[in-house]
Amino acid sequence: MKKHLAVLSMTSSLVLLMSAAPSSKDSATALTDRQRALHVLNRLGFGARPGDVDRVLAMGLDRYIDEQLHPERIADVRSESLLAKFPTLTLSAADTWDQFERPLREARKQAKKLQAESASANGETESADMQPTAGEKKNGALADFRKQIPPDKRPKR
Repeated sequence: MKKHLAVLSMTSSLVLLMSAAPSSKDSATALTDRQRALHVLNRLGFGARPGDVDRVLAMGLDRYIDEQLHPERIADVRSESLLAKFPTLTLSAADTWDQFERPLREARKQAKKLQAESASANGETESADMQPTAGEKKNGALADFRKQIPPDKRPKR
């Protein structure tokens, strides 16, 4: 509700600003189109960058104001094309789980099971000083896991 009131008040302020025609005695203080564009850029944004005033003048002041009030309508082709390189961004939580987390957990279980089986088959009991550190276990498990996932199923970097 507050967002709608803010947009409504901003819109009404801009309409009043834009519709206020200078009277004959105010003709000395009337703004040119370039000055009006600069004023709108300063009021609605963070000021004008080089080329912004010309861009606003080319598209029209009313259209620029409408774009600022409705940013979801602005096409962002460049960002979308860059994000398209990352197919994992479009996966649902369930798909992410199925493609990445589930195989990882299964590989960990399998590695743990194989390790336990080989230790019991050899009759080995490792002493505390001979056991690998947590980092060594993690790196070894990750390397084993990477070998089990085909390259085309791995996340892209």
